[in-house]
Amino acid sequence: MILRLEQLARMHRAELADPPVVVALLHHIREAIEQPDPSREVLLALIERLYERVQEVPSLVVDVRTLERAVRDVFEDAAAGTDRSQAPAARSSKPEPASVPVTIYLSDEAPHADVQAAVETLLATAGLEVLDREDPILGSWFRRMRATISRAARSRAVREGALTATHIADARLLLPLDATITATMMQNVGPLLTSLQPTKDAVVRIGAVLVVKVDWQVHVLQLTAAQQATLDHRPQLATSPRDVISAIGLLNASSSPTAADSNARTAADR
Repeated sequence: MILRLEQLARMHRAELADPPVVVALLHHIREAIEQPDPSREVLLALIERLYERVQEVPSLVVDVRTLERAVRDVFEDAAAGTDRSQAPAARSSKPEPASVPVTIYLSDEAPHADVQAAVETLLATAGLEVLDREDPILGSWFRRMRATISRAARSRAVREGALTATHIADARLLLPLDATITATMMQNVGPLLTSLQPTKDAVVRIGAVLVVKVDWQVHVLQLTAAQQATLDHRPQLATSPRDVISAIGLLNASSSPTAADSNARTAADR
């Protein structure tokens, strides 16, 4: 991740307000990570300073936040390992709630409220609700969120005997429902496309549904498992419409639109 940040800093040097400071901070972060006993506080302070210095480049902003989460996860995992060896009975067995990744990137922040509302409406249509959300990045507009099965959908599933209350939050919960959730969203994506009309470029991902807008042209795609893995492991693609098209072969995949694509575009046109 440090290597990638260094490469991005070189690529976007002309856009940065103070390139030497960004390079120096990356160097200090690398040195801090390579210490035999890295300091969590020092690393996070350096990363926060770096974040403040890269605001002009959205892809750098996203990657710095990704680095911060990775550093926090490493230290939390290390602490959990210590807790496991010292007091295993104290650990919580509660599973992480099943979640769907949601990202919104707009080249123009003006319609962000309408787009976010359309995304949340689409989630609700598929029986999902927002689990948590990060603060948006302004200028162009980017926000990362996670969604999970809504309370209403959980209650309905339990009533219908599809799931027990014990397993309702299991991280595997969404797997058998993925196809149904995705199909529902693909059939109801029209209002989201309408909300994107004022912006020239955009990338909106909700789990396996991807909407990419480049130079006013909209592409709607149902992602394969391999394409979802590509986006999961390359979070910077969430802010780059052209790069995401190249990375997952969107143009080839969309050359023969699915029925859901056609219906969505027709709904947006209306």
